[in-house]
Amino acid sequence: MRRGLVAIGFALAALAPAGCGEEESAGTGAELADLAAPDAAIYAEALVRPEGEQREEIEAALGTLLGTDDPGGFIVSELEQESEQEGTPTDYSEDVLPWLGERASAFASSFGGEGEATYASVVETTDPEAAAVASLAMVEESGEPFEEKSYEGIDYLLEESEDFPASGIVDGHLVGGSEAGFEAVVDAAAGEGLADSTDLPDDFDALGSDAVLAFYADPAAVLDALEVSGELAADQRERVEAQFGIGIDEPVAGSLGATSSSFFFEASSSPGEMTAEAAPELLAELPADSWFAAAASDFGEVLDATIEGIDAQFETHGPPSPELIGGIEAAFRRETGLDLREDVLEWMGDVGFYFRGTSIFGLGGAVIVETSDEQATLDALERLRETLEREPSIELEPLDIEGGGFEIVIVGAPVQVPVVVREGRLVVGLGTDSVEEAFAAGEPLGESEALEAATEELGDDLEPTFFFDFEPLVELVESTGQAAGDPGYAEAKPYLDALDFLVVGQTSEDERVRFRATLGVDEASE
Repeated sequence: MRRGLVAIGFALAALAPAGCGEEESAGTGAELADLAAPDAAIYAEALVRPEGEQREEIEAALGTLLGTDDPGGFIVSELEQESEQEGTPTDYSEDVLPWLGERASAFASSFGGEGEATYASVVETTDPEAAAVASLAMVEESGEPFEEKSYEGIDYLLEESEDFPASGIVDGHLVGGSEAGFEAVVDAAAGEGLADSTDLPDDFDALGSDAVLAFYADPAAVLDALEVSGELAADQRERVEAQFGIGIDEPVAGSLGATSSSFFFEASSSPGEMTAEAAPELLAELPADSWFAAAASDFGEVLDATIEGIDAQFETHGPPSPELIGGIEAAFRRETGLDLREDVLEWMGDVGFYFRGTSIFGLGGAVIVETSDEQATLDALERLRETLEREPSIELEPLDIEGGGFEIVIVGAPVQVPVVVREGRLVVGLGTDSVEEAFAAGEPLGESEALEAATEELGDDLEPTFFFDFEPLVELVESTGQAAGDPGYAEAKPYLDALDFLVVGQTSEDERVRFRATLGVDEASE
């Protein structure tokens, strides 16, 4: 089967707005997950022909981003040009639309090695016979040798030397994949598929209910398949498992979708010790005109768990580079003179970051670390001062503001970085104004229209942990004058103008942590 069919059968998620039919999908009504192998390590399901309100919302968001009133037509045109360049010209309206159903899926349960790789794509059809005719036409047009075969009473075509060699109609769906993958679909249709598997997360259906693309992955099964195929050595697998810890044993689910004014990505997984939770109160206290803001709670505990995992990996496999010999803690001690765990992580609580300003000279920002022990924090700063005083490229100056600390001055550069401890916080800022803003912003971010609008798009049940505002950042970049003559920037500018914000939030429920990232598009730019 030609690669063009793969684009039709799976990557057609990008073509979603071009669909306009009202036909119901043929077949027996089986869910697509029922046609995937029950041991699938990776599974994805895409909406390829949306209708009604969902179609209108997708078209509105894509139209804003792409700067066109016909985003579906634009994407179809691009893919038709690509298929022509590959030597397999495809006319979407004549070759695909007459039989294309609402959804498509793909799965993989093995990647080769000692046995044949098992993977396939499955496309819902409104006219299975027309889909079969289109598939045969593409196979014949390719000029590759093929043969007609049958498995469990289901006829299919098998090409030579193709990534997706087997194709046929199964339960009213157009299926293409490896021969083992095609047979797995036939077996799933006659017996049990992934939908019946206990490994499929309970929240998969909820994540994919209003999505353009929903996916599932079993990390442990993926590692098994990669190791069997020879793509991943045993010691490399141990590194991965050490890095991700207990989360590697639990499935991950996610989705992509759109509203009329935003795109979203959502994922759920089991929480691990290395997962930082949101700190909404600290985020809300940052300056209202911040174009970048982020906050996480109990960051010291998260870093401690992360370092333990990395050090365990070093003990087993050695460091990835000579600079990290002895582990993260030893490297930190060499650079700062501090014991990372005892001198820093013991008192480190919530952490926040922000940047603001639309010109180089008006740029401000700070790192804010909430401390459970101000005296321990001051002691650590004093030891850090002793280390920095030995650096010839750095000068240290006293500070004429409230709180203990000092100011770092980079020799030969107009950069002053005050470091201050007071009111239960350590603040490292770009200038003294940024320090004062970190303790008491004139107008807090939590009351800004920008964050309120972004949080509304994110969803009320999620707490924001990251916020990015595109417009002031674009102003900052253009204020430098460096972007004016850059052809790459000129090409990207229309897309940057269409972007409004990026906000990330999370919540925990039923022993799963759910993340959601929302990218807003500026409807006024249409």
